[in-house]
Amino acid sequence: MPHIEPDETQKCTICLENNDKPFYQLSCNHGSPESHPMHTECLKQFFQSQVDSNSVPGIAYVTCPCCRQNPASLNIDEIMRS
Repeated sequence: MPHIEPDETQKCTICLENNDKPFYQLSCNHGSPESHPMHTECLKQFFQSQVDSNSVPGIAYVTCPCCRQNPASLNIDEIMRS
């Protein structure tokens, strides 16, 4: 399940904060508290920044901040709608 409840003992790989925000596990398995935890909100901002900076041709081409793999389109859709 990609949506993971907040865990205040884990720091987000992107914002380096530990707070009450939920995490999201991407199809590459990064994002969970066990593997490079990333808040859903931080992933959304990271993906949007890739598009805004023109480093990718569109939202469908965003990549995982850890491994640079392209997440499943379902992951991208869920994150951007959150």
